[in-house]
Amino acid sequence: MKKKIKDNMHWLLLLFFPFQIIWYQILEKTSRGREWFISVHCVLDDIIPFVPVFIIFYILWYFYVAFSLIYTGLKDKKEFIRLMVFYASEVSLTLLFCTIVPNGHDLRPVLENPQNIWEYATKFIYEADPHSVNVLPSMHVMNSVGASIAIARCVNLKDKGWVKILCWFFTVLVIFSTVLVKQHSAIDVLATPVLIVPCLLLAYKSKLVNKLL
Repeated sequence: MKKKIKDNMHWLLLLFFPFQIIWYQILEKTSRGREWFISVHCVLDDIIPFVPVFIIFYILWYFYVAFSLIYTGLKDKKEFIRLMVFYASEVSLTLLFCTIVPNGHDLRPVLENPQNIWEYATKFIYEADPHSVNVLPSMHVMNSVGASIAIARCVNLKDKGWVKILCWFFTVLVIFSTVLVKQHSAIDVLATPVLIVPCLLLAYKSKLVNKLL
């Protein structure tokens, strides 16, 4: 019994997410009212078209992140821990940045009368996330990258090249979806390496994390 409990202790790391959700929701309700609110926009945003069909990849991201945690948690505990270190560090740093520098955008088209299922789905996402804040950098992009790395590194998938190709292909589609459904500015995407690189180094190269494993 004790061994079984010990073998499943890694799942406790998931307790980070309620903390994240609470922090995110506080910023969601307060960011636009703050004095230093920054509206994120660049010339690329005016060139990139609105393509509502890409909302499917934006929505599938939620399932992809959940799958990455469940799969690594069941199949490769070490990769699960590394993935959680990556998620927790990049999300915390993103929310800390958004707390200090509240930001958002006004890129969304008006969808009062959706014309097809993709526009209805996009409108649903807009209404679920009504304030368009906490966008810089994009957690959609960073979490997709982290998930793809972790899944591809799993012990039982290391030799399956098609899995890596599929994961990275999906990640590219998610990245495109963030700007094509106007949930993010191109700046939000281009800024992600600033956090991705150090958080990956922490998760995969840090001596402290290695000791935890």
